[in-house]
Amino acid sequence: MTTFTSLKTRLPWIQAPLIANTPMSGVATGELATVVTRAGDLGQIGYLDDMHALSKELDSTTKELKDIISTLPDPDQLPIGLGVNVFGSQIDAWMRLFATYKPAAAWLSFAGTSEMKAWAEGIRKLSPKTDIWVQLGSVQAVMDVAQACHPDALVLQRTGASIVSLIPETANAFQKLEIEISLIAAVEIMDGRATAAALTLGASGAVMGTRFLGAVESHIPQIYRDAIFSASDGGQSTARSRVFDEIWGPNF
Repeated sequence: MTTFTSLKTRLPWIQAPLIANTPMSGVATGELATVVTRAGDLGQIGYLDDMHALSKELDSTTKELKDIISTLPDPDQLPIGLGVNVFGSQIDAWMRLFATYKPAAAWLSFAGTSEMKAWAEGIRKLSPKTDIWVQLGSVQAVMDVAQACHPDALVLQRTGASIVSLIPETANAFQKLEIEISLIAAVEIMDGRATAAALTLGASGAVMGTRFLGAVESHIPQIYRDAIFSASDGGQSTARSRVFDEIWGPNF
């Protein structure tokens, strides 16, 4: 496990604690990524399977963050993360995109260990300073990917129980094997208290999805945003489904 200091070394513009928006497909565009990065966090653009549309988002984000890019040790680094649904994606097209834009982080999800390894190796070859983040949901999957892919960060969201057990279990396993990989907490985090709890459990940072749906820069219908703001008694009023996980294929 690594500390915030390690993350700060690789992502020099961030402030403590690390907060990132989830790269929500079609919702987290360059507009949201720009304002999140400007706030001293890690803004991320969500997965798009249209390479032309995604390139336009990256071009726009590069222009909007020009002043921040000029202060970075590596002026070729684009200070955002980019979400990739590995399952079903054309690796060659994505590799050309990483070679061109060199985002600071690549969030990989929905694939088996061997596929994750191929993507991680390809990205590192073409954009060596791009951090590899992998989204996982079990200790076994974490250990497999950690040893095969050597990611810079693992985004943990439990598919069964809570991150309250997943993060400490993973941190303990890493400590025994002397593995140093940043753990990023996801799901169930909406405010500073939840973030502080995640850090106490052993995470080096947190990502938020629903919280950022309330931002005007998120591309969702206003009716959805209104529903989020008016919701109460979240444990009872929130419906949980694995439908999107199942649609996208392999899930840990």
